[in-house]
Amino acid sequence: PTGRHWVAAWYSPPFPPTAVWGCNQVRTFSHQTVRQVVRLEAGGDRVRIRLTNELGLSPLQFGEVHVALSSPNGVTEPGTDRTVTFGGKRGATIPTGKALVSDAVDLKVHRFQELAISVYYPSGVAPGGHLAQLEISPPGNHAAEALWPQAGRSQAPGLASGVDVEAASPGKVLVAFGDSITEGFCSTEGTHRDYPEVLAKLLAAQGGGDRSWIVINSGISGNRLLHDGAGQKALARFGRDALDIPGVRAILLLEGINDIGWAFDPQGNGGPLTADDIIAAYRNLIGRAHAKGLRVFLGTLTPY
Repeated sequence: PTGRHWVAAWYSPPFPPTAVWGCNQVRTFSHQTVRQVVRLEAGGDRVRIRLTNELGLSPLQFGEVHVALSSPNGVTEPGTDRTVTFGGKRGATIPTGKALVSDAVDLKVHRFQELAISVYYPSGVAPGGHLAQLEISPPGNHAAEALWPQAGRSQAPGLASGVDVEAASPGKVLVAFGDSITEGFCSTEGTHRDYPEVLAKLLAAQGGGDRSWIVINSGISGNRLLHDGAGQKALARFGRDALDIPGVRAILLLEGINDIGWAFDPQGNGGPLTADDIIAAYRNLIGRAHAKGLRVFLGTLTPY
């Protein structure tokens, strides 16, 4: 509608399929429903969901998707469940290397509210999604159910990579782009204590225009500027995971410590790095952001 704007409320960078690294981890689903709970950084009257197969290895089929307001542990609120459609259909197949954005869903949401995204997989899939703590149902389609008494909780790939909200004002999005320090490695699960979420709370408590900033976390643990490894290198993912985020006005860039940590590994996939290599990567990212009229804030590298 005229005068309405889509703005990012949550984002998670796509990640390629990986092997299981430890106990209680899952990488594949078959005839199961998976629930992903995310905290929205912006409020609005309608939502749309972004599903990813950009780094998947084969076409990915899903049968049904639901959204609902939720508690942090995945129990949805009565009366808020909505079926999500894609081109008017409940299910779809996402081609390899592509993303899929849903139709708009009428659901009023508030800033810092929890949203459950439930995806039913009718056949075997290995999503190329960011790893998160997900609820995994017993066999069957349980997407519309509020409570899954016999569900398991595991680190697994989430199909959803973004939630946008529609609001009256365009919003101002600050994308926190970086590695594990940004993603929130070692912060307590479910407490929203990674630095982008703490920053969002601090800004929301300010007066004037500062409180309208929306902070989106686009961090990947282990990510590097110049070489793939833990996800795509920053130079490759910067467009999708920062410049193209709906409503982006500024970027906080805190990355490079992993490049330094691996800089002298003779067996590394790019050989030794120099300070000039890392500086050139910063200049590349800064130039691309400035070309789109965006401000860039550089975070100081922490002790290592």
